[in-house]
Amino acid sequence: GETKIIRSVNKPPLVRTTLEFVSILHVRKLNPEEGEGNGYIAVGRSVTRPSKNSGKSRLRNEILLNVHLMKPVEGFEDRTEMININHFKSALVPAMIAKQMGLSSAGSFIKDIRSAC
Repeated sequence: GETKIIRSVNKPPLVRTTLEFVSILHVRKLNPEEGEGNGYIAVGRSVTRPSKNSGKSRLRNEILLNVHLMKPVEGFEDRTEMININHFKSALVPAMIAKQMGLSSAGSFIKDIRSAC
């Protein structure tokens, strides 16, 4: 597998500050011999505690758990099934906006993967 530190910045609607996430992400290929099937799994979590950056209007937030499971779709070589589980904590973001942000983050993740290929 491979492990990286990732920093992402989001500006959700109706929130005046920019939200910053710093997390560690580990990706590895699934092992079919151990019953995991084919594909990849990515697991991440925050590496810093939430704190205000001095002199900037950004607030660090905490990603408690971030899991992405990617498996090929049987019978379709050009398609991938992707399951995302994201659990983050941000005191400034109302629940309704957090749900929209979660959907937006999943879409951004897919775009990032496509651009890397």
